[in-house]
Amino acid sequence: MKHIRAIVIVGLLLGTIALSGCESKQHKLTRLQAEYDAVNKQYYADCVAPAIGGGGGGYFSGKKPTLPTPAQQKAQQQKCAVERAKADKLLNQIMAAQTK
Repeated sequence: MKHIRAIVIVGLLLGTIALSGCESKQHKLTRLQAEYDAVNKQYYADCVAPAIGGGGGGYFSGKKPTLPTPAQQKAQQQKCAVERAKADKLLNQIMAAQTK
């Protein structure tokens, strides 16, 4: 009888440990997803939306649009590459955490 009780207690402890591990995994996924959403939103606002708009909005408002200098274009491309790399890294971390 004592052995059965010990086995049940050990089983319950192992079950509790397993469940707490699942909760921390879900917490990690939630945190990574929130970070990814913020970084990806920033990337979209800085890099994708301006490219879609094409800078042609000035024609509709009557203002003459200005084109960026080559230095400004290069700086923008570097900024976008860094932001995209951050988003990709977070996405890879999310995918790795989901497969564990």
